[in-house]
Amino acid sequence: MPALKNFGITFLISILVFGITAYFVAGFFTSTVSGILDKENDRLDQLFTEAVDETDDENNGEDELLPEVKGDSFTVLFGVTDRRDGDFDYFPEDEKAIGKIETDDKKSVGLLVKDYRTVKVKSIVLMRVSKETREYNFISVPSTSKVYTQMGGGYTLLEDVMYFYDQDYFVQKVAAMTGITPDYTMLVNITELDDVLTQTGGFTCHIPEDIYTDGKDYFPEPPEETTAEETTAPETKEPAKDKDKDKKDEDEEPEEEKVVLEKVVSAGNVTVGASNIEALLLYEGYEGGVGARSEVLVDIVRGFIGKLSGMDDSAMSRVYRNLTSKDKVTTNMTESQLLLKGDLLRAFDEFKTDAPVYPGAMNGELFVPDIMTAVRQYLGLRIPADPAKAS
Repeated sequence: MPALKNFGITFLISILVFGITAYFVAGFFTSTVSGILDKENDRLDQLFTEAVDETDDENNGEDELLPEVKGDSFTVLFGVTDRRDGDFDYFPEDEKAIGKIETDDKKSVGLLVKDYRTVKVKSIVLMRVSKETREYNFISVPSTSKVYTQMGGGYTLLEDVMYFYDQDYFVQKVAAMTGITPDYTMLVNITELDDVLTQTGGFTCHIPEDIYTDGKDYFPEPPEETTAEETTAPETKEPAKDKDKDKKDEDEEPEEEKVVLEKVVSAGNVTVGASNIEALLLYEGYEGGVGARSEVLVDIVRGFIGKLSGMDDSAMSRVYRNLTSKDKVTTNMTESQLLLKGDLLRAFDEFKTDAPVYPGAMNGELFVPDIMTAVRQYLGLRIPADPAKAS
């Protein structure tokens, strides 16, 4: 019994001693570690605060360099038609009038009249202006693209859609091929561009090769003619027989008149003006195919926007009124809507520019568009409809 009592007393004293010791040790450990952690937390807070301050400073610096741009993002579809009444005869738009075309000359081939033409949209460029990403995107859609038309059934060329159907359906086809519905359209005939350039002024663009003309159409550089000396060796050439000298074949058809081609554009940096704009927009024979032609068309639209970017509101209004009042340019963009885009247009040189190539491949003279790839490719370029369009 005394032994048990002594054990109990010893056990209680041990608990008391160890408890007091543990209390002081735990207090010391807690205060020490907490102090260390508090210092580290303060240090981390300081580091994060410094990083945020540095980022803010950088952003503030960028904001100071980038002026505020007013106006909402928008898209415009540019189209140039090829009607030239002085050079060609065109089918009238009315079907009854087409049926009355005189067919008593050599133009008639059944129901087709070979010397008559339809009006085509030969140059098609979609422009997107994004205020948010500060960039201009230009998409040249090949005019010879083979497209399916549900309204009439079957396939036709994109350049013919507006003539056979109407402008709205043409715009819908471009939207379907790109996934981008344009807010505005600007259509002009090739013969009216002289006046457009007079209003805006000329500009420079790069042309990859020489362009020739026969006075009406445009062609690549003609091959060098082979001389008679190169085609017939002297020793194998038979002398003419006397009896054939004066012989005349009455049934022989007269030789076709030799077509002389004249160079109208030289390769390199070219100043776009009234003397060459027609050739630059209508020529399709580039060695680089639709890709090379697309680059030229985009370059010309860039030049046009570059000229607008140097105008104040007063100058823009004057150009707009002169061109639309004379029916030089057909557009659904009003003067007030144009002026709302003034700051965005004047920021052209400050924005990034990009010209993604429309995907597809040539099949003879036709371009077969890869529409699914195009829509996916341009998915990131979609922007909400321009609020100003509803005003």
